[in-house]
Amino acid sequence: MTYNAAPHLMIASPSHPRLAKLSVASLALTLIVIVWGAYVRASGSGAGCGSHWPKCNGEVIPLQPSIKTIIEFTHRAQTGILGIAIVLLVLGVFRVSGRGSFARKAVTASVILLISESLIGAALVIFELVAHDASMKRVLSMSLHLTNTLLLLAAIAATTWSLFDQPAPAGNRKISVGLVTIVVSFVAIGTTGAIAALGDTLYPAASLSAGMAQEMSKTASLILKLRPLHPLVAVVGSAVIVTSVRLIARFANHHETKRWAILAQGATIAQLVLGIVNLVSLAPTWLQLTHLAMAETTWLLLVGFGLSALRPGGVRANPPGWAASTDAPPPTSAR
Repeated sequence: MTYNAAPHLMIASPSHPRLAKLSVASLALTLIVIVWGAYVRASGSGAGCGSHWPKCNGEVIPLQPSIKTIIEFTHRAQTGILGIAIVLLVLGVFRVSGRGSFARKAVTASVILLISESLIGAALVIFELVAHDASMKRVLSMSLHLTNTLLLLAAIAATTWSLFDQPAPAGNRKISVGLVTIVVSFVAIGTTGAIAALGDTLYPAASLSAGMAQEMSKTASLILKLRPLHPLVAVVGSAVIVTSVRLIARFANHHETKRWAILAQGATIAQLVLGIVNLVSLAPTWLQLTHLAMAETTWLLLVGFGLSALRPGGVRANPPGWAASTDAPPPTSAR
């Protein structure tokens, strides 16, 4: 596979156009599955197929479904279609790429993470951690589910990146530390956001003051007690992300990396503003879904930024103001 170093965000001339289109379609379908999954939660349809999995209320295809059953079954059908797309993508990538290539590693991670995503979803249904359940198990499972979802998106995005003839990432310890900081911050924001969204669904409030009273009540559930964390984590985490992106991009060798940085920082700030609007508006379902879609878009832009920053020669090894890398060999004596 040949790589093109042209400074564009996405090169429109991949070596294998059909495979690249399949990868892009898989990425788009993944976003749809994620947003629809949030709608399943927001509409209280998680138990729409009962505690049955993979069947729905004991049937392969429900013949007389309720609205909630249709919503839940649609989510399962979307996941099934995504599974087929990922399998086709794996077969295609293994056919056109060499052993040990970045494309193979990324697409292998994609299929593994899709399987784990399905298993987590199945566990939620089988153990009835859906609908109006407000247990600690559901909180933990949602955190695990969200982290897996983000990794799945990143893996499919990395596969897409490779199919557009972009170079495989190269190791850079300092840049990697900055990117890990971004990932941890985003996961923290997303996890607390998922808990807050669940709290808004299970315990809707008529006003902000009523919501605060719910959270401060001695009888408040764990989800309500955790709900106020999200705004704080979102503000601090967004600041960390924007600062980290700006610091890394400051030393970028390629215009492409700087362009990714601009988009990622802008999306992070826009997402924070949208979150404030969502809070003030008492989190209506349509705004929750918009907020989530924007969050996933922001994540993809951050993934693109990370891949660009880690490309060979993408960032100077020892930029001005940074200490010399400890991995570098000692200077040769002049004698």
